[in-house]
Amino acid sequence: MIVRNIEQHEGVKVVGHNINNLRYADDTVLIADLEEKLQNILTIVTIETFLGGGRRSKKEEEGERRRRKKKKKKKEEEEEEEKKKKKKKKKKKKKKKKKKKKKKKKEKKEEEEGRRRRRRRKKKEEEERGERRRKKKKSTCNNKNNNNRR
Repeated sequence: MIVRNIEQHEGVKVVGHNINNLRYADDTVLIADLEEKLQNILTIVTIETFLGGGRRSKKEEEGERRRRKKKKKKKEEEEEEEKKKKKKKKKKKKKKKKKKKKKKKKEKKEEEEGRRRRRRRKKKEEEERGERRRKKKKSTCNNKNNNNRR
């Protein structure tokens, strides 16, 4: 840890022991008899903090590894889920497109069938008109012939 790197620096002598920091829970107090010494210790702590804090205990490293592994696994699962969603969306889109194409084809077929029916009807009507004309012509011709005979 960071504090291990500052233990060799001078602080205050108490009963023959060098004390340059006091720690309680997550608090640390830096101690020195001169302002310059305190500044040196503070500089070292700042540098060590910036560089990543020195060594960790095996327990902390193991915990960190587990957290990273868990985070990585979660990320992979999320990516997999995202892929599944995209695939499902793509499949749905494809199915919709196919359905639309089928509907369009059906409409085209019905339209073509409608045209055929109209053509047949028109042709039939024309034939009927032609037949009526022929009958009318025939009847007028017969009437003329009958009138001429008399």
